[in-house]
Amino acid sequence: MKGKKKTILFVCTGNICRSPMAEGFLKERLEREGLLGIYEVRSAGLLAVEEAQANSFAVQVMAEKGVDISHHRSHNLTLDDVEKADLILAMTRAHAEANPL
Repeated sequence: MKGKKKTILFVCTGNICRSPMAEGFLKERLEREGLLGIYEVRSAGLLAVEEAQANSFAVQVMAEKGVDISHHRSHNLTLDDVEKADLILAMTRAHAEANPL
């Protein structure tokens, strides 16, 4: 498919557990379906410490499911992230209702 990839953004608090897990699951699914070239899947946190590693328990659980998130590094949500996203999925209602920007 030609053209701009659609960007899907998962948002949680610290971007070390929930949103990287969701990002990893979706990337794995899209790759399996041959659709990863159509989408860019990202994640960010409302209160993330930039470049922190994913939580070790999250990495372990995902590895048990066949998904590697060990190279994930956290990212704090920016206005640019929001503007580039075609779809933003918040992990909780509180994340969706927050306005950190």
